[in-house]
Amino acid sequence: MNGRFGMPGRGRAGRKLAGAAGAALAASLGLAMTTAAAAAPRHVTATVHGSLNGVSCTSSSNCVAVGSRSAGAGTLVEKWNGSKWSVVTSPNPPGSSSSTLWSVACTAAANCMAVGDYNNSAHTATLPTAERWNGSKWSVVTVPAPSGGTGVALQAVSCASATKCQATGSSAASGSSPVTLAEGWNGTKWSIEPTPSPNPGKPDTLTGVSCPSASLCWAVGYTFPTNFTGTLTEKWNGSKWSVVTTPTSKANQAVGDTCVSTTACMTVGISNKLFAFAQDLSGTTWKLTAAPAKPSGATTSQLSAVACTAAASCESTGTYNKSGGSPALAEGWNGTKWTLQATPAISGSAYAALQGLACTASSNCWAVGETIGSSATDPLIEKWNGSAWSVTAS
Repeated sequence: MNGRFGMPGRGRAGRKLAGAAGAALAASLGLAMTTAAAAAPRHVTATVHGSLNGVSCTSSSNCVAVGSRSAGAGTLVEKWNGSKWSVVTSPNPPGSSSSTLWSVACTAAANCMAVGDYNNSAHTATLPTAERWNGSKWSVVTVPAPSGGTGVALQAVSCASATKCQATGSSAASGSSPVTLAEGWNGTKWSIEPTPSPNPGKPDTLTGVSCPSASLCWAVGYTFPTNFTGTLTEKWNGSKWSVVTTPTSKANQAVGDTCVSTTACMTVGISNKLFAFAQDLSGTTWKLTAAPAKPSGATTSQLSAVACTAAASCESTGTYNKSGGSPALAEGWNGTKWTLQATPAISGSAYAALQGLACTASSNCWAVGETIGSSATDPLIEKWNGSAWSVTAS
C-alpha cells in the first residue's frame, strides 16, 4: 500500500478517480466564467512525461514543484522563475531503480527540501529519500529508515526554517501493516522520531504535515479505529508527537493540511462516503467545516491539497469522478463555506488531478498534479489568479 490509501488508483493517498469537464458542467455549477473559456479545452505541453505531487513557493516569482518521471525514469523537479516553468536537473538516490518526490518545502529561494521514496536496485525494498536545493543544484540527503522497514516512504514535509523541518509518512516491515513515521531535520541530518500508531496491525500513516513554528507541527493521515478508516491527527510540540482527537477520528481519511498560524489550520481529504471533507483548527479546537461543494454529477470526490493565506481564505484542490472521466477539482473557502471553482477541461484527458498546492496571496496560487490521456501521463500545472484557474505549460 505504501501509505497511499484512498480512492482507486495511484498517487499520495490514492488520489486517482476517472472524468472530463466542459461548458455544460461549468454552466450546471453556475460558475462565473465566459462560455468561450468554459468550452475551449486546454492542451498540456509537457517537456517530459510524468507527474507532479507537491509545490512550494517563496514568492510570486519563485516556486518549485516535485514529482516523478514516467516509466521509472526517476525524480522530476520543475521551477517557476516568474515567467515560465522549466525542468531542473535532479538526482536519484544511489542504487535506486526508480524514485519519486512526494512533497517539497522551501524557506528561501536558495533553500528547499523535498522528500519521497525509492525502490532499491534489487527491487526488494522501498526506502525513504530526501533532496536539498541550495540555489544552484539539488543533492541527495541521507535519510534513515526504521530497522526492518522494507516499505518506507516520506510523503510530506514542512519547514519552519532552514534548520527545522519535519517529514511524515509510513514504514512497514515485510508482511506487516504500515505504521506512522516522522523524521526531523536539524540543518545537518535527518533523525527518526517516535510517533504513535494507535491501531497496531492495521495501516497507520501520516500523509500531510504543516509546521507553523519550530515547536508546533500538525500531521494528518488515516488509521483504522474499526473496520473502516478514521482520520489520524498528531501534534509535535518540539520534543514529541502525540495523537489528538478530532471530529473525524472515527471516520474519513485526511490527506493534506496547512496552518497559517499556531491557532489556525485546515485539513482536507475524503470521507467514508467517498466525498471530500474538511476540518479546521480555530484556537485549540478542531471542528468540521461546512461540507465542500459537490460537483454536478460527481459520484466521488477528494480534496488532496490545501493552502491558506488567512484563516478565512483557503484554496483546495483534488479530483472527482463523474460519468465519462475524472476532472480536476478546485474549491475556495471564505471562512463560512466552500465554493466550487471551474478548472479547465484538458484536451484528450481521461483523468486530471491537482495533488499539490501553494499560495503566496489569495490571488496567486499554483496547483500541480497530472493528467492522463490515451498514451501518456503528463505533469499538470494550473494557476489561480483570484477569479479563474488556467493551465500553464510545464
